[in-house]
Amino acid sequence: KGILFEAYRYGGGLGLRFNERWKADNCSVLTSEGNDRLTADGTNAKWCIVSGEASDGKGTNGILFMSHPKNRNHPEPMRIWPIDANGGRGDMFFEFCPIRHEEWKIEPNKRYGLNYRMVVFDGTLNAEEAEAYWQSFAKENQIELINK
Repeated sequence: KGILFEAYRYGGGLGLRFNERWKADNCSVLTSEGNDRLTADGTNAKWCIVSGEASDGKGTNGILFMSHPKNRNHPEPMRIWPIDANGGRGDMFFEFCPIRHEEWKIEPNKRYGLNYRMVVFDGTLNAEEAEAYWQSFAKENQIELINK
């Protein structure tokens, strides 16, 4: 009879709980829509940069998460823990969550897929660079057939 994923703030996409050292004061979020750690939770985005202090304390690194345009509910809703989460520590969690705002019924004998890409980086990544990575990912392997 299938499976019903009820609308919920977690589930269905790609998520990552980050390094235990990344807290409210040393990590950040920037989405394709210009939201930050304080405003991104529950919003939709094509991509999201999560970055923080490097493990050696001498710089920054992070991950650019990208959702493909063919994914369900793209641009996708996200779950990002509040900056005061976990007793005020502000631990970092990110997830693309296609069931965040509406349920999703998975029917038997049908094929489903979600496509994501992550770019892991040292240093910093700005919005223009993130958008260029996303544009490349979104247009990859597109073939146009022309009948003559």
